[in-house]
Amino acid sequence: MERVVDVRLNSEPPNMTFRRKDKGGINFTSTVSNTHLDLETIKAIYGEYKILNADISLRFDTNGWK
Repeated sequence: MERVVDVRLNSEPPNMTFRRKDKGGINFTSTVSNTHLDLETIKAIYGEYKILNADISLRFDTNGWK
């Protein structure tokens, strides 16, 4: 198994992380309350790209029009 390590020196971690997986569906976690996104919206967005199994985490409140 090949591992890729992404080290960001002197910078903030990314506000969104996405990791594909083989099975288990969509897991959505957020560190803040999301006013515009919920699990069903996330599933619809990723379903358009045929991504059915992933771990997604957000560290900000998004509205989709940034």
